[in-house]
Amino acid sequence: MNKTSNQLDTVFQEVNEYFADIPAITVMPGEGNPPDQYTVSFRITGMCRENSGEVYSCDNHVISISLPFGFPHFPPNCIPESPTFHPDFDSSAICIGDVWEADKSIITLIIHIARMISGEIYSNSNAFNEEAADWYRDNRDQLPFDTPDLEKITPTPIEEDIEEGIDWDVSDDDQKGIDTLDDDDFGTSFAPLKESTPPVKIDTDRLRVIAKQKRFQALSRELQSIHEPFEGREGFEEQTRTAMDQAMAIYHEADKLEHQGKQKEALEKYTSIEKLVSDYPNLQEAKDRVQQAFDLLGDWVNNVSDEQDSNDTAEDSETSVPDQDSNAPSSAKRTFFEDSKAVSKKLFFFALACGSIALIVTVTLSYLSLGSNLKKARKQFDECQNLLTANNFQGAEKKCNEALRLTTEIQLVKQNEKDELAKKIENLLASPKFRQGLAGKILFDGQYITETTKEFLLTFQETKKNGDSFFTQERWADAVSSYAKALEIAKKTEAIDDAMLAEVNQKHSRAQFNSMMHAGEKSLSISDWNGATTHFGKALQLAKANPNVLPEDITQLELLSNQAKFNTLRDQGHEFFNAGEWDKALSSYQLALDLVQKLNLSKSDTISNLHENIAKTKIYMTIEKGKKAFAASKWDEVIAQYEKAIILLEENSKLLSRIDTEESRIKLSRIMLHAEIIKNKQDVAKHLKSDDFALAIGKLEAIQKAITRSQFTDQAEFTTILKEIANQIEEAEKQVLLIEQISYLTDNYEKLFLKHYPAATRSALSAPAVEYLRNIDDKMLFRMQCTETSGGRPLRLQMDYLYSPSTKTWSFYTEE
Repeated sequence: MNKTSNQLDTVFQEVNEYFADIPAITVMPGEGNPPDQYTVSFRITGMCRENSGEVYSCDNHVISISLPFGFPHFPPNCIPESPTFHPDFDSSAICIGDVWEADKSIITLIIHIARMISGEIYSNSNAFNEEAADWYRDNRDQLPFDTPDLEKITPTPIEEDIEEGIDWDVSDDDQKGIDTLDDDDFGTSFAPLKESTPPVKIDTDRLRVIAKQKRFQALSRELQSIHEPFEGREGFEEQTRTAMDQAMAIYHEADKLEHQGKQKEALEKYTSIEKLVSDYPNLQEAKDRVQQAFDLLGDWVNNVSDEQDSNDTAEDSETSVPDQDSNAPSSAKRTFFEDSKAVSKKLFFFALACGSIALIVTVTLSYLSLGSNLKKARKQFDECQNLLTANNFQGAEKKCNEALRLTTEIQLVKQNEKDELAKKIENLLASPKFRQGLAGKILFDGQYITETTKEFLLTFQETKKNGDSFFTQERWADAVSSYAKALEIAKKTEAIDDAMLAEVNQKHSRAQFNSMMHAGEKSLSISDWNGATTHFGKALQLAKANPNVLPEDITQLELLSNQAKFNTLRDQGHEFFNAGEWDKALSSYQLALDLVQKLNLSKSDTISNLHENIAKTKIYMTIEKGKKAFAASKWDEVIAQYEKAIILLEENSKLLSRIDTEESRIKLSRIMLHAEIIKNKQDVAKHLKSDDFALAIGKLEAIQKAITRSQFTDQAEFTTILKEIANQIEEAEKQVLLIEQISYLTDNYEKLFLKHYPAATRSALSAPAVEYLRNIDDKMLFRMQCTETSGGRPLRLQMDYLYSPSTKTWSFYTEE
């Protein structure tokens, strides 16, 4: 089974499986195995229109679907087989708009048509059927006519087969799977680059329930765990973000009130958060904490200032209590000194002795204290030296200054030791290491540098060492990475030796070149043309910038680069082709063709196949323009584009030897005929709407002429249209005849009334009115009326006339 049959078989299986359990739609396959045509019946309430013009409700509609050339690049042809009355339905086509471009699924298309029939979907402007568009606008209150249950599962889009990677030297047989335009008419499509990932079903109903419960913290986690986009995601994220922001702002307010001791107001704030976000983090803990404080302290938490005032008053009253011992007599003390003169004399000598002892003790203590300051100064100096050894210069400076301060407090005693210590401290503070250290520099490799510069130098040396090791092992990618890091570090400091930096630059360039060459050769070996193009291109730039590279080596590298670029452009052309981006596909193919002379491949099968793909792309591009014009109802452009496509087919018939160009030409001609029919039908509708029946007849006859002159005149679809056109012409001719006869009677009413009412005068007759009543056998019955004004009062005169179209004669008519 070829790729074309695979696609048609996929369509057949999906359609059968999907609509087996949907009673409102029945799909019957046409001829072929697998089929490329289907008849679809819809048991859905919609509107129909009889040939007489009567619009009525109906619940049985039939359409035919055929899969055209270029499928699935181009949408199926859909034609109504029942008199469905819809703005987008014409007897020769159904306008499906852009629905096919969404996912290229037959199932989606059939469901879309079902919704069109039900009145759910229709065009308000630029409609195929203007009369139906007017009716739908006037009866909008009736829409939709039906709401059938059509959904089952998401249909699988039709995937196109895209070629796999192509070796550089390939045979014509190898190319057969890649140089095709479509499944039925232009051979086999290209194989897909990668399999499509089945859509992930998101339970949006569950997300809505979480949002309704205001569990936005949980909803945020759910959204973070879902990496695929889905309908409504932005709405959920915005709702979550808004609620969480509001809750956070209130939480901060409540926290501030709680710290101010306003527990009651804080509790109200915390409680209000629950209404916004029921699962806000730590909310319940905060509420419990504030509630406990409020329960324990009660009203006190809000009346602290009142109680403080009361305490102040109480303290004032306590201090005002009088001292009960203040009035006690003091005569006993005075009596003691007055009566103890002998004792006082003895105490005088005792006090003198005590003072002498105290003086001796003071001098001794002062000496000991000064000795203690010297010990403290030495201790501070030792700590200063230790901090200096640890490169803690600020701490060392503080300790040395403190030691120096302590030496200044030593007076009279231990002066030699004090001076010696002070000199050591001053020498240390003036040392280069100390001064450079305070400036933020340390000694490294015989020079004072900053700690940051030291780290840069150490890192540079380490990365260079790694790069040299990788370079020796020919691990080029790792060497490039290490040297690149070393060069980045060198940009941050000027302390790196110039010779060392030059060596790193040179090795970095060599490693880059070798890395690109190695990566390019590896990409070529696995047919990764895009990667090979990138790698060889970079290697070529490096080679041209290096004067040591030989010219013949550059030439060989250019050949490799162009080979990879050729394959890249060709593969890009295939990708754009399968995506329906015809302009880009043509550009890629043309650029690949421009490299032919550089690669000396002008006579190879690869180039022949490339010419074939260019021709196919031009044809598809033209058909795409015609399709867009068809959707926009630009019928002249539709015809022009499809005529151009037919010319391209005929001009390239030899090149497109594997394509049935005649069958494709017939299909394009058929679409052109449909476009011409629709164009003229729309003109007919406009003319009939303005009662320009003669112009309408002219357009209807043009449709007849187009069909009868075509090769499709005997096909059932177009014989049906011919019958419909014949009926419309007959009806329009009747209207023309009717208008002519009414005009005749209106223009000659005076003459006719005077003939049958001899007593009347011409000047008394006015206000003629003529109406068609009915047919009597093959004759047309008209009623004439006019007003006769005579004798002071108006009289209404009336008489009936018969007209015979076969003899073109008039006769007076009475019921007798």
